[in-house]
Amino acid sequence: MRKRRSTNRPRKTRKGSRLPTHGESTKFIPRLRFFDAELVGIFVAFKLVVLAAILISLHFLPPGAGKTDHWFLPDTGSETLDAWITPFANWDGQHYLHLAGNGYVRNPTEDFSSLAFFPLYPLAIRLANWVAADLYIAALLLNLILSYLFIHLFYGYARQRLPRAEALTSAALLLAFPSAFFMTIIYSEALFLFCLFGFLYAYQIKKHWASALFAAMMPLTRGHALFVLVAVGIHLGYKLWRMWRDGRPLRLSLVELGALCGFAVGGLAYFAFYHFATGSPLSGIAAQKGFIYGNDLANTINPIHFLAYLFSEPQGMFWPPVNNVVDKIFVVLMLASTVWMVKAKNHLAALVYFALMWGSASMGYGGSFIRFALLGFPFLAIALMQQYPKVKFGWLLLGAPLLGLQIYFAWRFTFNLWIA
Repeated sequence: MRKRRSTNRPRKTRKGSRLPTHGESTKFIPRLRFFDAELVGIFVAFKLVVLAAILISLHFLPPGAGKTDHWFLPDTGSETLDAWITPFANWDGQHYLHLAGNGYVRNPTEDFSSLAFFPLYPLAIRLANWVAADLYIAALLLNLILSYLFIHLFYGYARQRLPRAEALTSAALLLAFPSAFFMTIIYSEALFLFCLFGFLYAYQIKKHWASALFAAMMPLTRGHALFVLVAVGIHLGYKLWRMWRDGRPLRLSLVELGALCGFAVGGLAYFAFYHFATGSPLSGIAAQKGFIYGNDLANTINPIHFLAYLFSEPQGMFWPPVNNVVDKIFVVLMLASTVWMVKAKNHLAALVYFALMWGSASMGYGGSFIRFALLGFPFLAIALMQQYPKVKFGWLLLGAPLLGLQIYFAWRFTFNLWIA
């Protein structure tokens, strides 16, 4: 009689077809589809909620008490102050549209403050305008594409540490975050997050050319690239120290060297752009000093300054932009959440998270931290899902108030009331 083959032996699977266990090494590379039906469904559902919140607020809800006028409107030829599309371009969005339409100027006068905004996003809007033939439409379509590309890369990054269901839940939790609507309106959050997670995903799957490219784009998009570079530098410095301690040759991989070169190239490109566009490589940095936040990089290594800001008496709930109550609440919650990042044992992610949150919170006297918290929350969503994967009802309880708060913030933004 022939022996029956045991059915307990593990079956061979194609690379990326199985699910990673919790806390598994990031050597697992999932097989990703660009249009995953469930991921697309989650993305579309949240986008529709944000769009509905803004448009319903504009047409059917009363404006809140506060500033509701626009300080200027870029000349696109047809839009008026009450056009349906203008609420998507309040505050910083007007700077970006102004730069996309008029460019960076030499010897600026009244446009000086616009030079503080990094060039890659307005240049991307100008490029999209070749197709859309309208700056507003171009910017909105660009952010729609960029925000999906980011969510796609975030999902791929999350799948290296989470099973599929938990990775999808983390994406939904991220899209429910109170300041996630900044990825829909005309702000640079979608572009920066796309570059950040493109870099991290390529870095972890050892695609050195892609990692270097995304790293080079970050310094052209947001000043937060400096904090990411510091985190990567500490991560690699610790690796080299361990090699030296163990008597091994000091050696970095191609992807690690490519990342450092990418940041260097991006930084040089930033200064070169301002030199050729405005006549001074430092004009962008000089323009940032005209804002009221009092930011100074030296404050990031001065915890006394941070504590003095944190425990000072706030001047209002949302306004003025600095030293307000809501900013301080987000600062405390995000910095306290570093505990879960450390517990997740993803050292590079924990370093990037803390560098982004601490740098944003400690440089000045607050201002826009609600928006900056969006840069750190993707890491936190993954870390929480790793440690509490079975608390599905709990994530629903958390996601519902987060989404409700996002709708309230979107209503405020619609009427040009300060959020971040």
